[in-house]
Amino acid sequence: MLTCSWKENVGIECPSCGAQRAFEELLHGHIWESILVFPALLPLMAVVILTIVHLLRPIKTGPAWIVRLFAFSAILMFGNWAWKLFVGPV
Repeated sequence: MLTCSWKENVGIECPSCGAQRAFEELLHGHIWESILVFPALLPLMAVVILTIVHLLRPIKTGPAWIVRLFAFSAILMFGNWAWKLFVGPV
């Protein structure tokens, strides 16, 4: 796995720390472990998939859903980051 340059330079985890581990857990079929490591991974994947589908075949409400999913992902990502900083990892 790639090392986090933010963590090496600053000394604290970045907001996306854990995404690689969560993706690896997901590839192994461990969905719950993936969610525990990085809760924003599945919504971010949904944003990417929905964006690709919308670009290939425009959906009337596609942009609104992309923005909502992205906002939800950002809230999860920064909430998880704050939790790990102030409380500790799950």
